[in-house]
Amino acid sequence: MNFKTCFKTVFTAILLICLFSTLHSQDSKVSTQSVPNCECNPLPVPNASITLTWNDGTGHTGTMQCNSSFGISQILYGSPLNIVFPGHGCMGATGCNPKFKFTITKPNGSTTNVNQTSPNLAILNITDVGSYTIDAKYFCGNNDCKKVCNITIDVKQVVKKQCDCRALPGQKVTVNWNNGTQQSSTIPCNNPNDFAMSDVIIGTPISGVISTFTCFPASPSCQPTYVWNVTIGVTIIQSGTTANFSFLPSAVGEYVMDITTKCNGVSCGVCNIKMLVKRFKPKK
Repeated sequence: MNFKTCFKTVFTAILLICLFSTLHSQDSKVSTQSVPNCECNPLPVPNASITLTWNDGTGHTGTMQCNSSFGISQILYGSPLNIVFPGHGCMGATGCNPKFKFTITKPNGSTTNVNQTSPNLAILNITDVGSYTIDAKYFCGNNDCKKVCNITIDVKQVVKKQCDCRALPGQKVTVNWNNGTQQSSTIPCNNPNDFAMSDVIIGTPISGVISTFTCFPASPSCQPTYVWNVTIGVTIIQSGTTANFSFLPSAVGEYVMDITTKCNGVSCGVCNIKMLVKRFKPKK
C-alpha cells in the first residue's frame, strides 16, 4: 500500500467516526428535548371554597377560603377533621402531577409535615381545643410553585364522650311561690347570697325548674339525670330526681337546695341555691 492509499483510508475512517459521533449527539439532544419539564401552572391558586367535615356526634360540614379562619364549636374527642383544599394544575407529560406539602401546627405548638399528591387532608385525633394552623404549599414534580394557602381552624370545645356534659348558658334555677299572687324568679347557681321571699302563703309549695346542664349529643339514651335535696338547717325536708322540684316550707328561715346533674352517670357539677322565707301570710 502506497502513501496516498494509506492516507485516503485513514481519512475516510476518521470522517466516518466524526459523522457517527455527530449523529449520535443529535439523537441524544432530540431525546432529551422530547421529555418536557414538569412546570407549574402560572395561574394563582383557585379562589374555590375549602370544605371541612367533622363529627360532633351528628356530623357537620363547613366551607372557608384560603387565608381565613373558621370556628368549630365542638368536635368529638379523637375524631378526625377532614379538609379538602383547592387543587392546581401542572404542565408537562404524563406523570407530571401536582403535589402538596401541608404543615400543620397544633394548639400545643407542635408541627407535622404531610407530603402527598391529593388535596384532601385529614388531621387525625383532635384532642385539644385551640387553633390549628395549616399551610398548604403547591408543587409540580420537584418544582415549588410558590403558591401557599393558609388557614386557621379554631376548635372551641372537644367532646370527650358520646354523652357528655354541657353547661347551659346562665346556669340557674327557676323558682315559683305564692304570696297572694303567683311569683316567679330565677336564681343563679352558687350565688352566695340568699334569695329573699318576703311573703309566702302558708301551706303553699315552693316549686321550680332546674336549668344547669344538658347532655350532648342529646338522644333518648343521653339525657341529664338529677339528684337534689332541700335542707333547712341540717334536716333534709325534700329530695328528688327530676328537673322539676317542689317542697313545702314549714317555717321561716333559709332553705338550701343542692343539685347534682349527671350525664352518662358522670357528675357534671353541683348547683347550690339559697332561698330565705322571711315570713308567712295566712290564706284568705
